[in-house]
Amino acid sequence: MAGTAAQAEPRRAYRRFWFWCCCALAMVAVALPIALQITYAGARVSARRQVARAYSQMRAHGEPLLLSEAVPKVKPGEPNAADVYERAFQIAPTDKEGPDFVVRRTRLTSQQLAVARGFVDANARYLSLLDQSSRIQTAAFHTNWDAGADVKMPHLGKLRSGARGLALKAAVQASRGDPDGALASCAVIFRVGDHAVQTPVLVGYLVSVAIHGVGAAATEHVLSAGDPSEHAIRELSNQLARISPAESLVQDMKGERAWGLTVIDLASKDTGPSVPLRELTRGSRKRLAELMWNWQRLSYLGAMGDQIASLSRPYAEANEALEASEERTARLPEYRGLMARMIAPRGSRALWSAYRDIARLGAARVGLAVSAYHGGHGAYPASLTDLEKEGWKLPLDPFTQKPYQYRREVKGFTVWSVGPDLTDNHAAEYDSKVHKDLETPGYDVVFRCTR
Repeated sequence: MAGTAAQAEPRRAYRRFWFWCCCALAMVAVALPIALQITYAGARVSARRQVARAYSQMRAHGEPLLLSEAVPKVKPGEPNAADVYERAFQIAPTDKEGPDFVVRRTRLTSQQLAVARGFVDANARYLSLLDQSSRIQTAAFHTNWDAGADVKMPHLGKLRSGARGLALKAAVQASRGDPDGALASCAVIFRVGDHAVQTPVLVGYLVSVAIHGVGAAATEHVLSAGDPSEHAIRELSNQLARISPAESLVQDMKGERAWGLTVIDLASKDTGPSVPLRELTRGSRKRLAELMWNWQRLSYLGAMGDQIASLSRPYAEANEALEASEERTARLPEYRGLMARMIAPRGSRALWSAYRDIARLGAARVGLAVSAYHGGHGAYPASLTDLEKEGWKLPLDPFTQKPYQYRREVKGFTVWSVGPDLTDNHAAEYDSKVHKDLETPGYDVVFRCTR
């Protein structure tokens, strides 16, 4: 009997073990969904509150949550430059009707000059309307700004085309012995750029940078063709001094952030662009989808906030911070950072464009002062110190916060910034045959007069 009892004890222990295992499994089966629900509820509430807090902070700082809030407002009774631009666009020449060349610093050939004169004479009304609209302070173009990825901004390309037409007008005026009128046309180009940047997204800013490039090239051309008066030179120099590319970039990046939030909102509602995340959340519970989309908003806001904050730092420090932010965004898992990786711009590239633009505008101001000195003395200054002695307040190279480089040439002069590689390449200019792309080091930001 004792042997039988001893044999039965392991079996009872075995049954007790499995009994308690089944009880534990049953408890887990009951408790796990509850724990998951509690976890999801807590994460969902936390994410929702974080998004609401971020939105409240943006509101408190007067920053837009919708792109339409970032568009400049025209006060009742005041003119809107966009309306005049639209009239100009209606009579604008097509690409096939315009010249197949752009104005550079060098003289136009006789054939090119004939084509340019024909273009300018045939489109006098169009170019006059561009001048008229550029003198109005605000340009609020009419479009559905809150359409997210579907927002249409055809006016930006038309503004750039208009700037090229105005550069042709400046070249023709210079060829006809009117350098002051030619510089006035250059001033119109830069004012058109001011209106492009009022489209409060990054593409608007980049178009303004391109227009500034057209204006700088036209200014080089005019100074290489004749001697404008000191009054005309100072007028344009003062206008360039009022342009603030760095501040404009920050404002347009805030508008870009608002545009991105709209894109995320529309995608989360199945009304925006198709993205992998939307496919992933479509079959999920509504609460889980809400959590994942709020994670996307938070990651996007974090990435854009880092970029906007970094833009106000000195170039080298800002570039390092922006590259670090881009790397952090790239490492985020898809359920958190997919939208940030898809729609957040490359802040380091935008910074590079901004500083290159600042350097180009500053070099143009120095070049204008050198030309004014030549007009008064019959020779170019030996150094930039000669200009300062005559009351010219010269800008500094934005990349180094030191004076621009300058040298007299056999004909003309050269002014240059060391550029984003922070290395003096002795006025070497970008060459697509030598440099892989614009971000490749080995060239400077150059303003040159060839006369």
